[in-house]
Amino acid sequence: EINTNNLRVQNAAANETLAQFIQDSFAALYYDNSKKFETTSYGARVYGNLENHDDDIKVHDAGKLVAGNSDDLQVYHNGSNSVIRHDGTGQLYIEATGTDEDITIKANRNIAIQPAAGEAGITVTANGSVELYEDNTKRFETQSSGARVFGHLGVNRDPAGSHPLWVEGPNQYVIGLTNTSASSTNFPWLLHKSINS
Repeated sequence: EINTNNLRVQNAAANETLAQFIQDSFAALYYDNSKKFETTSYGARVYGNLENHDDDIKVHDAGKLVAGNSDDLQVYHNGSNSVIRHDGTGQLYIEATGTDEDITIKANRNIAIQPAAGEAGITVTANGSVELYEDNTKRFETQSSGARVFGHLGVNRDPAGSHPLWVEGPNQYVIGLTNTSASSTNFPWLLHKSINS
């Protein structure tokens, strides 16, 4: 038992600090005379890197992993959802910069990308469609038999108001049709259906 208000532990030569304990203040641990760990009024501070061997770093629902001087990046679980949140200086980047490295987003059900809160951008449904939106309005959807465009489609130009499909090209032929049937008499064709009221 050692009773003191300020305890400093040094090496035998008395030229390096190993640990320090101050009443109503901090306790500190050193490595090679360099402070590496210190208790504070709000918890503890690590000087340098913190390495974990063969175990987990656990943060409960009330806690967050926080980075940035203004808590810019936060990773947490709020009891209902897991969240990666950026609110501060700069942008949020997810990068895979190594050779032949990819980024895979995997879900057990659906994936939704929202450019703003409550606004649909891209919706990917498990075992189903991929939907593309413009200003929260669906414009494209893949289906089991192909794909569907909602609105007008323009090729090499913006869609025109009264034309569901507008194709523009520099050459004489702007649309090509190829017969893939084994029958030479089964020619490709375009259907024009007229409805009279």
